Amino acid sequence: MVLTFLTLLGAVGLFLYGMNLLSNGILKLTGDRFTTWLSLAKRNPISSIASGAGMAAIAESSSAATVAIVSFANAGAITLAQSILMIMGANIGATLTAWFIAVFGFSLGIGAISYPFIALGFVLLLMKGRKRKIAGESILGFAFIFLGMSYMMNNFPAAGEMTEIKAAFDSFTGNGFLSILLFMAAGCILAFACQSTGAITLTMVIASCGWISFDMAAAMVMGENIGTTITANLAASEANLQAKRAALVHTLFNLIGAILILLTFKPFLKLIGLMVTGLGLNNPYLGSLSSGREAVLSGVYGIAIFHTMFNFLNTCVLAWFTKPLERLMTLLVKKQEGTSEEESRLKFISARHFSSPAIGIGQAFKEIAGFGEELSNGFGYVRKALNESDPDKFEEYRMSLVQLEEISDKMEYQIADFLNGLTTEPLTDEEADEVKILYRVIGELESLGDSGENISRILERERVHNRKFDDKAVANINLMIDAVTEAYEVMVANLKTAISGNLNDISNAYEAENRINETRNRLRNEGINQIGQQTGNYQSLNYFLDIISELEAMGDFMINVSQAVSKRKAS
Repeated sequence: MVLTFLTLLGAVGLFLYGMNLLSNGILKLTGDRFTTWLSLAKRNPISSIASGAGMAAIAESSSAATVAIVSFANAGAITLAQSILMIMGANIGATLTAWFIAVFGFSLGIGAISYPFIALGFVLLLMKGRKRKIAGESILGFAFIFLGMSYMMNNFPAAGEMTEIKAAFDSFTGNGFLSILLFMAAGCILAFACQSTGAITLTMVIASCGWISFDMAAAMVMGENIGTTITANLAASEANLQAKRAALVHTLFNLIGAILILLTFKPFLKLIGLMVTGLGLNNPYLGSLSSGREAVLSGVYGIAIFHTMFNFLNTCVLAWFTKPLERLMTLLVKKQEGTSEEESRLKFISARHFSSPAIGIGQAFKEIAGFGEELSNGFGYVRKALNESDPDKFEEYRMSLVQLEEISDKMEYQIADFLNGLTTEPLTDEEADEVKILYRVIGELESLGDSGENISRILERERVHNRKFDDKAVANINLMIDAVTEAYEVMVANLKTAISGNLNDISNAYEAENRINETRNRLRNEGINQIGQQTGNYQSLNYFLDIISELEAMGDFMINVSQAVSKRKAS
């Protein structure tokens, strides 16, 4: 008995490991191409639903798709209404995996031929080339899924072999509506523990062994739909308001759907039974799910059809109420007073990491592009502070540079925290190299924020000590600021190009850096000559040279950024 239980536990682990390998392999091959679905999502409500369904079908998980949708909402790439419809579609798309399991695992029973796939996957893993290795990983995942299923079905004890335990188990199933709620709760816990696909597969196995009836299996599926939403809500817990609202919609969608189905539970199950008979199988609602191969298949396909129809019909009903749902989310998730979304929240990632490394890395590259753009916009305060004569306005601009440095510190910490989460997962060599690039870039960007604050302090000392620059010095510093502004624009453009891995030429960055160095050399020599000839105020000239030096250092940081991201290659 103990050995059987341990074997069963190992089979479940092998199955879940296979699902993880296959899903991650597909996601690595697609990279962060989930963003290509955004243009479709913005066309009309039906296309929004279709894009969500496509994302979930590719990811083989509504949770992974919903986490991506939450990140899009977090970034403001889609509206709350669009994210609601995409999440509805993701629930439909995720049901494709249940059909995949039903057809290949139960109908065709390909677990027996998993070993050749394992051999093929292993050979591909040993070959050179990123895509071959990922393909090998995916094939291994495919084989492990059905090998694990084969072990599960062979080792899961039939209910008829354990009559006493079955009798005790039946005591939980004969309490009418209370039993339905109990099995919904069990399904919810199971889905949270091992994801929706694993939970539904276990439900199919349990039902095929005669432990539960079709109505209890359907109740578990409803609970599993609710349980799988916990992941997205955890992912959104540290995101902005829109993302939290989008994640909560995922839960509310399944809760409302469960309530609607519960109101018509028996008629709905009878409809599912009739749909199964349309496939030439027995009606699972009327008979045993374990008495022969046809009965097993009728139960398995009944569960798959129930899963699909549950999400499809819920979408058909709730899609008409997108606006009321949007208003409800706005009421349920309100902005807390005293918080600043813009300064404390990243746009494309959050501190919690629940998607594949490939998607996470792609989102992180978008985040650093936004980080660079924010620093570029904030650099304008240097020119304003330099040229401002009004003390109050000068102080306002100076404090803006101080706040920008604080924001850059916070963004560096949050992005690094996200990258730390990525490094706890298995990474390919290419992904590990990309994470190193990201670590280097955020360090350089944070240094740019520090330089902005350093300049603000120099300007403050220049005014406190009443050593104001003359018009020529101000004009010369403005020339240097012009060169640095151009370098900022080049850096941001290169960061955006690097998102797709297509940054092959950074000659623009070298040209901008050369202009900064040439301007620095000329102005520094002029300043040093003035000191030597004693034609200007010594302290004022030192402040002048300090600012020129700080601006030149910013150019060094920016060329480092372009050099780092140019090493990223298109997947």
